[in-house]
Amino acid sequence: MTVRHRLAGRRVTLRWGMLALVLVGCHDATDRSNRFRARQQSTAEQYGQVAPYMLRELTTYCRDMRAEACAFRSLPFALPTPAGGVVLGDFMKVLVEFDSTGVAVREIGRLGDGPGEYRNVIAGAFSAGGVLTVFDIGNLRRVRYDSAGRHVETTRLEDLPIPFESTRMSSAGLVMFRLPGAEHVGDTVRAGFFRVPPDTTRAIETLSVDAAALTVRLSDLQPTPPLFTPRPQWDVTSDGDIVYAGAADFVIERYTSSGRPDLLIEVDMAPRPVSRSDVEARLARIEHPGQRAAIRRAGVADAQPWINALRVTADGSFWTAESPDWTKGSVRWNRFSPDGKLEGYVVLGIDSSIEGGVGDRVLIVVRDEDGPYAGWYLLTRGG
Repeated sequence: MTVRHRLAGRRVTLRWGMLALVLVGCHDATDRSNRFRARQQSTAEQYGQVAPYMLRELTTYCRDMRAEACAFRSLPFALPTPAGGVVLGDFMKVLVEFDSTGVAVREIGRLGDGPGEYRNVIAGAFSAGGVLTVFDIGNLRRVRYDSAGRHVETTRLEDLPIPFESTRMSSAGLVMFRLPGAEHVGDTVRAGFFRVPPDTTRAIETLSVDAAALTVRLSDLQPTPPLFTPRPQWDVTSDGDIVYAGAADFVIERYTSSGRPDLLIEVDMAPRPVSRSDVEARLARIEHPGQRAAIRRAGVADAQPWINALRVTADGSFWTAESPDWTKGSVRWNRFSPDGKLEGYVVLGIDSSIEGGVGDRVLIVVRDEDGPYAGWYLLTRGG
C-alpha cells in the first residue's frame, strides 16, 4: 500500500528523471556484479522462448460477494495461511480467515483502538505455531493473534520512517521502504529499508539503495506524475531477505536480511516503448475528467517499466508483473526460481495480482467485472 502519493514531474523533468535512472544503472553496472554473491542473466531470446503456465482453479474465496463474510471492495490484503487457506481484508474492514476449501472460519480481531483492535491492516505474516502478526497503519501498532484467532499482544511501534512508501512483513519482522524527495524530481537519492524485528518496537535502517526521487523535498504542492513513471517495487522472503527492482530496466536485486548483496538477476531486454494506443487505453481507465486532463498535461515517459509489481512466495520464488498490455487489458507475470532462473509466466487480467504461493500453487486476487475475489490455482504446463 502506498502511504504517500506525492509524485512530481513535467515532461522536461521526466526526461531528467529517466536520465537519472539510466545514470544510476550505468554506474551500478560497473561494480554491482562484483558486489553480489551470485548473478543470473537471461537473454531476450530466452525470455521469448520461456513456456507459459496454465492455471487450474483449486479453490476460490468470495466469488459470491453477497456472502456475509465477503463485503470487500478491492481486496488489497490477501495472506496465505499455513493450512492452505487465506486471510482476506480490505480498507477499514475486519480480517476474515477462510480454510482450504473456501469456507469462512472466523473473523480475526475487530475495528477500534483497544487491545486486539485495528483501524487498517496493510501487512501481515504467520510465524511458528500459526501466530498471525499484522501491522495496523491506523494506530501504528503491531497486533498478534494465536492460531485460533485470539488476541495475544498489541504493541505501539516507535521511530518509524514516516512518511514511508510501502511496507511488508515476514516472520523476521516488519520492513518499511522510504524514498525521500530531492530538490528536483529525478535526482539520485538514497532510499532506505527499515526493519522492526519481532521482539522490538523501533525501526532500524538495514539497507540503502540508489533511486531516482519521485517527489520534491519540502513541498506540499506536487504536480501530477508523467504517465508510466517507474516506481520501485519490492517484497520480502519468509526469512526477511529483501527482493528489489528499482528502475525501468529488467533488473532484480536480492539482499539478505542484514543488507548484504546476495543475488543479481538481469534480463537483457530493450526499453519498452510507449505507443499512442497505450496512452489512450490507459487514460480511458481513469474516470475523472480533471484527472485525465492533468495527466495529459504532465506528459508521458519515454519507456514503460519492465517491472510494475513484485511478489515473493513461501518457497523463495518470486513473480514480477510487467507493464500491462493496455489495449488487451492483460499483464504478464514472470516467475523466477529462488536462484534467479526465469521459469515461466502467466497472463492475468490487468487489475489481477499474484499475492503469494508455495511450489506450484499460487494465490491470485482476481479483479474483474465479477470480482474482486481470491483463489488458489495450480500451475500446469500444456501438452
